[in-house]
Amino acid sequence: MTVAEKFRRTGAFVVDILIAKMFAQVLLSGLMFFMHQVLSGMDISLSLNDDKALPLMLGLIILAMITFIGVYAAYCLICFKLLGLTLGKYLLSVKEAYSQVSLRAYSRKELIKITLTVASLGVYPVYAGLQFYLFNKTPYHELT
Repeated sequence: MTVAEKFRRTGAFVVDILIAKMFAQVLLSGLMFFMHQVLSGMDISLSLNDDKALPLMLGLIILAMITFIGVYAAYCLICFKLLGLTLGKYLLSVKEAYSQVSLRAYSRKELIKITLTVASLGVYPVYAGLQFYLFNKTPYHELT
């Protein structure tokens, strides 16, 4: 595999992530709007100094990560059904290593790839928040 092919594959993955991010942001914005409309009718108030604020924010981060993984997996499956590849790979002319791949094998590969990517980027905020909430330890990025 040449260096140009590696850059094309990485660029295709980034394009696919950004397309899925757009759809996930629309979905999460709609969900937050719906939650705001439902909660505004109730007499519930929450401030950032409240004891329930940190678990709520951690839950929202986990919800966002799970939503993004689901949107990316659905995006890959739809593109595979229509194009045989994802849109980023199609636009950048990335060839798959094996031409006759089943939908099940392709979806499993893409789901593992995006889960590892999102988990590696998203575990630290959850870990730091839980350490602060449960054991009152400041996060590593705030140590002086």
